[in-house]
Amino acid sequence: MDKKTLVFDLDGTLVYTDTESYFFKSGRKKDYEFAEIPGFVRPGAKELLNELEDDFDLALFTAGTQDYAESILDQTSMRKNFKIIKHREDLKREPISEDFPLKEIQKNVFKIENDPKKVLLIEDTPLFCVSRRENCLIIPDFTGHPDEVLHELKRCLKPLKNESDIREGIKKHCSKFLWRPRKSLLG
Repeated sequence: MDKKTLVFDLDGTLVYTDTESYFFKSGRKKDYEFAEIPGFVRPGAKELLNELEDDFDLALFTAGTQDYAESILDQTSMRKNFKIIKHREDLKREPISEDFPLKEIQKNVFKIENDPKKVLLIEDTPLFCVSRRENCLIIPDFTGHPDEVLHELKRCLKPLKNESDIREGIKKHCSKFLWRPRKSLLG
């Protein structure tokens, strides 16, 4: 069976760059720095990537610039985990859906793996998943506070390697992280 591709977001998913983080204020040593701003790796991120890389092809798709992404990946030693790295320069404005033709910046994971049965985006920003709901998991935004999200995510991702269609697999194993429309403030 061919390996499936897991596409990770960077900011808010695997790392957090800001002077307002809990870790910064608590005095924890920074994991990296960009433009003199400290950054922190989400608890469990390195372990998650290391454990998944034998069973999946791992890719990174960030809205950050190439310089930003490469700097963080090099300083945190996470570059080695990713076969493919995409960044802001690779984003395209596309219609969100046929029913909603407004063009928004989208992470088109099908340019990384064109078979929808074999690709999954792991993201903290729901807007990037609107047009690819069946191929996306939304995890809580990492803002520098300790959490166990990636440990929970690992438990749902591991069984996906044996699924013939990753879209069906996430319904069985990852329901907590499925994309769900948000209720409108107006009703």
